[in-house]
Amino acid sequence: MRLCVFLLLLSHVVSAQIPRGLTSVARIREEIRIPLDNKMIQMRQNFIETPRQGVLIYSADKNIRCPNDNIVFRGEPLLRVVTNEEIHPIKRTIKTYYGCSKNIAYREITVETKSQFRYELLGPDNLSIFSLLRSDRGASAQSEIKLLGNIVYRIQEFSRQSYLEIFYFRYPFRVNFSLNGFDLNFNRNVDESGHYIVRVFPSKRVEFFNNKGERISKGNFNQTFQFRGISYFIDAILQDLPATKFLNAGDRNQKLIQELRNAQTFLLSGTNGGYVRNLINEYIKNAEAGELIDNR
Repeated sequence: MRLCVFLLLLSHVVSAQIPRGLTSVARIREEIRIPLDNKMIQMRQNFIETPRQGVLIYSADKNIRCPNDNIVFRGEPLLRVVTNEEIHPIKRTIKTYYGCSKNIAYREITVETKSQFRYELLGPDNLSIFSLLRSDRGASAQSEIKLLGNIVYRIQEFSRQSYLEIFYFRYPFRVNFSLNGFDLNFNRNVDESGHYIVRVFPSKRVEFFNNKGERISKGNFNQTFQFRGISYFIDAILQDLPATKFLNAGDRNQKLIQELRNAQTFLLSGTNGGYVRNLINEYIKNAEAGELIDNR
């Protein structure tokens, strides 16, 4: 009987994941992908999409001035998306985006094996902007998060007998970035000694400890291990793509769209959970009252 209980607890811990709202490879990749995916949706809505021999080409029926002042004439490519995929021996996908300048605006590389996941976002001249790596070792896992080639965080996960234990390490790094009018230079000096710990229990209770072994709040932990500034680098690489906007059914949807975008931001940051819950309850109430109509 004790053995059965132990195996049941162990199965819960092994399948546990880093809680949503905490820094992880999955969360940062999601924060990178959302603005890039939204941009591609807008490209399909605003311009003419033409598939040609495995390449997606976007053009316009008029001359377009891009944010970086490149002028693209009618019918010429505003954006070309070239995809290369490999399945064996490993799954590898490389997507290269050529912008208004006809040069590489950015490139995405995704590599997946049974025990490893790697994602890298590169800018022009193969500049590595974000590099995310997670290696699964059965009862343990290790992740590395890099910015401009500098390691920012290392995360180690261990499945204990009755909980998942996560070790967070942070490192000093220097940023010297200049692209399409976006310039950023700073040094982040941090104390490398010790590490922070997060414990996740099967009941979903989570405990946080600082590098002195003291219990701290989730808010204090997130202040230390929050990966900021992703949108700055994304905005920089998207300057070589034409300006776009979401198309909708009119101004009547603007409030709904803004509310959903706010909720998306709060979910990614793990903050204002009360706002998201209240918003969902309000939508349910309005739908039941016939004030929110689904016209899909």
